[in-house]
Amino acid sequence: MSDQVVTNTGEVIIMTLYVRMAKYYAYFKRDLLETAKISFPILISLSFSILSGVIDTVVLGRFSILALSSAVIGTSIFVIFVTAVNGLLRSMIPQYFSASDSREKARVVFNVGALALCVSTALCLIIVNLKSFLFFFGFEIELSAHAYNYLKILMWGLIPLSLSMVVTNLFIVSKYTKPLLKISVLSFLVNVLITVPLVFGLTGGEPMGEKGAAVGTVLSYIFSLTYGMLLYVRQFGGRGPIILPVFSLSTLRQSFIIGIPISAAVVTKFTAMSMLAIWIAQAGESYVAAFGILNNVASIVFIFPIAYGQAQLSRLGDSDKFVSDKEAHCWLYACLLNITLITIMVALSLYLIKSWLIRQYTSDESVTMLFENTLPLVLIAIIFDSIQATSGIILTHFKDTFFSFISIVTGYFLVCIPAVYFFSETTSPDIVFHVYTAMVLCLFLLSILQVARLSRMIVRA
Repeated sequence: MSDQVVTNTGEVIIMTLYVRMAKYYAYFKRDLLETAKISFPILISLSFSILSGVIDTVVLGRFSILALSSAVIGTSIFVIFVTAVNGLLRSMIPQYFSASDSREKARVVFNVGALALCVSTALCLIIVNLKSFLFFFGFEIELSAHAYNYLKILMWGLIPLSLSMVVTNLFIVSKYTKPLLKISVLSFLVNVLITVPLVFGLTGGEPMGEKGAAVGTVLSYIFSLTYGMLLYVRQFGGRGPIILPVFSLSTLRQSFIIGIPISAAVVTKFTAMSMLAIWIAQAGESYVAAFGILNNVASIVFIFPIAYGQAQLSRLGDSDKFVSDKEAHCWLYACLLNITLITIMVALSLYLIKSWLIRQYTSDESVTMLFENTLPLVLIAIIFDSIQATSGIILTHFKDTFFSFISIVTGYFLVCIPAVYFFSETTSPDIVFHVYTAMVLCLFLLSILQVARLSRMIVRA
């Protein structure tokens, strides 16, 4: 009799677990499919943006190691300003969804766009007039000159790029992201068709090297803005909140409250990456070239959590509450599990083609060896980075951005940077490996902090 009771109890437990697993599987599958509808066009758009950077890296790597190193340094600095402006722009999405009517939504779009324009223009004018600031970082004079020549052209692209981000956000909040495919593909083609001839001087003029790559990038940003505005007007006409030229101090104040911590967080992150690039650059051109290529590959994987997080923002919309704590945690588990599995699959795919991948960048044996030895560690780091990044993006919906900033500062400046500076030497042949070891520890800590914060916020919502 007791054996029969134990058997029945075991069957009940197994059946209960089966039902729950089937329920969670259905929930996770539904979350993935619904998010994919919105995120896929965003993902492809980001892919082509990253691919443009890859093409620039490949082209410059074949032109010269000096040109490649200059672009790596210039881009790492440029990205700081791009992300600073983008942080302000991300404040547009929660404000848009919380706006009471279409008129208020239009006012949000105008004020956030005007703010981005003013900030990007000011940053551009400041940087292009700081002619010798790279020399203070300890680079060789020749490398500094080439990096500045690249950066002073690229900075002008910050203005059209910031405005094109506003247009992209309009498509995201409208849950109509398909036009982003057209914009990204055509912008990529514009970049390639201009960059390659200018870098190598195929049009009959002198080879421009890294300056040609910068010109191609700027012109592709201008095209992206123009074509994106055209597609938005065609799709929505008078139905969309295109512009309402009324300045709103409350909107601007909210943009700063929400956006400044985002900007500060990403600026902190990329400042740390720039400091690491500067540290590695002291070891030689091969090391900084390998570091730049590894970051470029990592950015390929990173577009998945970015697209996934933005799609989740769009799905959440103006919904501020979950039906229950259980539903909230089911959504959280589904969200984080799905992006983790996606990132792992992409990381494994890149690892399997690592030999082919590095050959697309350079034929330099020393750079190739550094790349292949460090890539596994980079892919582990990006898995943790995808978890923390997705959580941070979704926290924007709850207008909770200050915690992410504190977490980034803690991770990079209290864990990563000290670990690199105290436990590695610029003369070490393993310096790149040491840097990414510190980054794994940093990103592991960040993922724990961000997930814990998001878990708390969805329950409180």
